[in-house]
Amino acid sequence: MRPNLRFRKRRGAPLGLMAGFAGLALLISACNVSGDAIAPEPHPDPPPAEPDPEPEPEPEPEPEPEPEPEPEPELPPVEGNLLAENMAEFETGNGWVPQGNTTVSHAAGIDSLSGTGALEITVDASGPWPDTTRTARVGTPQQTGGVPITGGSFEGFVFVNPQTAPRVARCEIRFYDGNALQTTVPGDDTPTSVGQWTRLDCEATAPAGADHAVLRIFIDDASYGEHFLADYALLRSTEPEPEPEPEPEPEPEPEPEPEPEPEPEPEPEPEPEPEPEPGGDVPGPQNTGVTNESALVPSGSVTVTSNGTVVQNLEITGTLKIQANNVTVRNVRVRGTGRYGIETTNGYTGLLIEDTEILGISGERSSGIPPYGEWTARRLEVTGFADGVKVSSNQTLADSWIHDLYKFEGSHNDGIQSTGGQNVDIIGNNIEGPWQQSTSALILANHGGDMRDYTISDNRISGGGFSLYITAKSGQSPPQNFVVTGNTFVLDSWQYGPLKTTDGAGITWANNSYSDGSPF
Repeated sequence: MRPNLRFRKRRGAPLGLMAGFAGLALLISACNVSGDAIAPEPHPDPPPAEPDPEPEPEPEPEPEPEPEPEPEPELPPVEGNLLAENMAEFETGNGWVPQGNTTVSHAAGIDSLSGTGALEITVDASGPWPDTTRTARVGTPQQTGGVPITGGSFEGFVFVNPQTAPRVARCEIRFYDGNALQTTVPGDDTPTSVGQWTRLDCEATAPAGADHAVLRIFIDDASYGEHFLADYALLRSTEPEPEPEPEPEPEPEPEPEPEPEPEPEPEPEPEPEPEPEPGGDVPGPQNTGVTNESALVPSGSVTVTSNGTVVQNLEITGTLKIQANNVTVRNVRVRGTGRYGIETTNGYTGLLIEDTEILGISGERSSGIPPYGEWTARRLEVTGFADGVKVSSNQTLADSWIHDLYKFEGSHNDGIQSTGGQNVDIIGNNIEGPWQQSTSALILANHGGDMRDYTISDNRISGGGFSLYITAKSGQSPPQNFVVTGNTFVLDSWQYGPLKTTDGAGITWANNSYSDGSPF
């Protein structure tokens, strides 16, 4: 190993520069200067190499958190809601009507926001008001069936939940002057997601002369067969209520002299409890009309002239005319474009109509069935006519749903109408006359001859000026041998009262009640 040499300076005066190596040697000899011996310092051994540290284990990756479920939308308060219960929370029925390319029904017990039911909207080319825009529209009843208003500003909202495809939707407010549409004010277009509730908002100010408002849902670019749910709808005024003027404080009245306490009256005997209503579902979209949609074959108007004919699985646009005996009509939809949907004829008997829809879509639209011939009809859905069904003699209407009558200026709408006849049974139907408007759910009024032997039992009756009329035209004898039993009258659905009768009418009443269960 090569020594590591270090030199130390000699203490004393500094040496000057000398020229050349010879002069430097003479100078050192003359001065007798000896240099200190410089011993080499030992070179230390290098420290032992430290072992490489063991690598630290890599931390295991933390598991990704489970995605949190979509929170349910917070439901806003609904104070001041102008909509009836079945139009707001859909718990007692659907309450809404198709307004383009849709059919609607009450979806009980499924994914609702406010309780146990929602409105199910199906995009359907055979809806009551089809067009080519492929937009789905539903709303609260239109024209004078809407919410009565006296002007001002309004806000609305409704929640929608697509079941098959995401679509852009919006809320709209419509205003009517009588039956004339004044304007439609849309809210913002809002994207939706399948299986999630999305709130649609809208607001509008009523134009001058508006007396009714309507809330509706507009779904853009919807394909036939798609399904949507709707729930928790609201329409309310945003006008501030005026503060009432303070009433003057009344002057204190002199204290009256105490009156002697009256003797207690005997307690009245308790009235017997009403018998319960018969079981079974109220007729509606779930149990009336066609039972096999896929079997329907499109057709124009049909006239039957052969006895014993069976008319089945047709979708007729026009009129079905019956001019034969013992005809059966089953699983048929009639989209009426004239005066009647199914036109019966006097002199023919044995007609049976069941599981059939009669929808007025255009033309005069007098009634779904006229008062001619002898027939039995059950599980019908009748809508879109000025009067639902007209009856006369030897006819039976059972387990059917009559609703959303066609209203026009000067119309007097009746769910079921009779102006005379004998031997008529009206049993187990859901008859919806115009809500709190003219004329009735049922009007049975003698206009001439003998009117007797009518049975009106187990029906749900609503709407009209009076919901039920049993009367006679001036100068005619009152109806006789009428049995009215087990019917339910929907509270507050009429304009003047639930019933109007003629003095002397022979009526037997039993077990009728109001919709809250109180006796009629």
